[in-house]
Amino acid sequence: MLYDSVFEILSSIISIFVAITSVIGAILLITGAENANLGFSLLEGTPFTDFLIPGILLLLIVGTTSSISSIAFIKNIRNKQYFGLVAGGVLTGWITTEMLVLNQPHPTTIEYTYLFIGILLVLLSLFLIVKQKQK
Repeated sequence: MLYDSVFEILSSIISIFVAITSVIGAILLITGAENANLGFSLLEGTPFTDFLIPGILLLLIVGTTSSISSIAFIKNIRNKQYFGLVAGGVLTGWITTEMLVLNQPHPTTIEYTYLFIGILLVLLSLFLIVKQKQK
C-alpha cells in the first residue's frame, strides 16, 4: 500500500537524520567544541562535570540505535519497523531525560524538535507494525 512505503521512506529519512546529527553532536561534546556554547552550568545537579561522558553516551545510545535503524530501513531488513520503534523510543527517552535533568530554565526549541522527531518515529513504526500484522 502507498502509505506503507511513504511511512517506510519517512522512517528511513528520520533514522538517517538522527544518526548523522547524534554522531556530529557527540563528536562536538566529546572534543569540547561545544563547551563555550553550552556552558558547564547546564550540568549542575547532574553526575557530570563536563560533556565528555554525555557525548560518549549520546554516540553509543542514540547514535548506535538510529544507525542500526537506518541500515535496517535502507537494506529493507525484515521487521525493520521494530528497529525504528526502538530508535524512536530511545531518542524520545534521551530527550525527555535531557529536558528533565539539565539545569536550564526551560527546554530548548531543539529539544522539543527532537522530542517530536522521536515520537513521530515511534508512531510511524507502530503503524508499520500494525499493518504488517494485518497481512
